[in-house]
Amino acid sequence: VASLHANVASDWGAWTPDAGLRYEDYDDVGGELTGKLAARFAVSESLTLRGSASRNFRAPSLSQIGFESTSTGFDAAGRLLQGRLLSVNNRIARGLGATDLDPESALNLSLGATFQLDGGFDASFDVFRIDVDDRVALSERITGTALTNFVQANFGVPGVQSVAFFVNAADLRTQGAELVANWRGELAGGDLRLNAAWSYAETEIRRLADTPAVLRTLDPDYRVIGVEESNTLTDAAPRTRAVLPANWDAEPWALVGGLTRHGRPPRV
Repeated sequence: VASLHANVASDWGAWTPDAGLRYEDYDDVGGELTGKLAARFAVSESLTLRGSASRNFRAPSLSQIGFESTSTGFDAAGRLLQGRLLSVNNRIARGLGATDLDPESALNLSLGATFQLDGGFDASFDVFRIDVDDRVALSERITGTALTNFVQANFGVPGVQSVAFFVNAADLRTQGAELVANWRGELAGGDLRLNAAWSYAETEIRRLADTPAVLRTLDPDYRVIGVEESNTLTDAAPRTRAVLPANWDAEPWALVGGLTRHGRPPRV
């Protein structure tokens, strides 16, 4: 991997612009130029506005390209199955429609504000949108007699009951907001610090990968990305999260506490 990075920052009165460029080159997926533009505007001593736009690039990891494993487990009907995770270079995966993985690319946009008030209180609020193209994810588990017969007939490998491999699964869009607040003061002869953070993020699928023709020919119900993996992409993490840590320090004593709440997953 070769990379170059340049950053320019200057102060123009109330405005503080920032720009950056990065170039990465990979032997297997080629090179990519990415960058970031950001700016801060000081409305007053207590209020600052900020925003940024950046384009990012992530090459597939070695484990996504080359890792393989075999496991035994139960399917949804309670039957014992032997499953195989295949690399995209495996001849069986290729026969089922696997292709070389493309890099992921992302566009990040954010806009927010920071507040500093008297009495040791400060806060920040940001909204954001992240568009990810060609997200790499694991395919659905492809199972059934049609799969077993196809693999044995074409590759001479008997008893293959379930396979999965990595694919460029989808284009995603994540939108959300984040609020962070801090307060510092004195209590009972010690320094007290209270923090609060809340975040909301919702992910939607803008495009799903097409199922390879060979899989549709084997069984019209086969999907390279179906309901299970679609739900994993959009709903694996809770949409809301709140954190409330607190710290009180009065030497030689110190007390630390915290509360974290994850929102309920959306109904499917």
